[in-house]
Amino acid sequence: MKKLFISPMLLLVLACNTATENKTITDSPAVVKTGESPNRCYAYISDQDTVKLQLSMDGKEAVGDLVYRLSEKDANNGSIRGRMRGDTLVADYTFTSEGMESVREVRFLRSDDILIEGVGEMEEQNGKMVYKSPNSVRYMGGLVLKKGSCDK
Repeated sequence: MKKLFISPMLLLVLACNTATENKTITDSPAVVKTGESPNRCYAYISDQDTVKLQLSMDGKEAVGDLVYRLSEKDANNGSIRGRMRGDTLVADYTFTSEGMESVREVRFLRSDDILIEGVGEMEEQNGKMVYKSPNSVRYMGGLVLKKGSCDK
């Protein structure tokens, strides 16, 4: 069995939203700390933009609600269903925008109490928008959602 060494400097870099450009996804189990609720809420809030993700974890499986309210873009609300692959949440986001239902792949890199949204070129496959090259999804420059209360 290979041992994975993660330097404290790498964790600091991730926390400062400067994650590596390319992320390799592994299929190892998600870690839920003892006493930690399987229900989590993450949010990105600025003067003009809001993204909220309410997430429920059951082992590697994840389900939840995701809302985007970005300035100069149509707001959309929907649900996600996916799984943790190592430290990355890979999910389908089924949402409604302007009265139309769509499905889009989303990826979030998890580090302690933050999720960093993956960015990359997308294409349509079988009626769903997916990353054209999953191995080239970048997290630098993605929105940083911080863990907080779901009540707000």
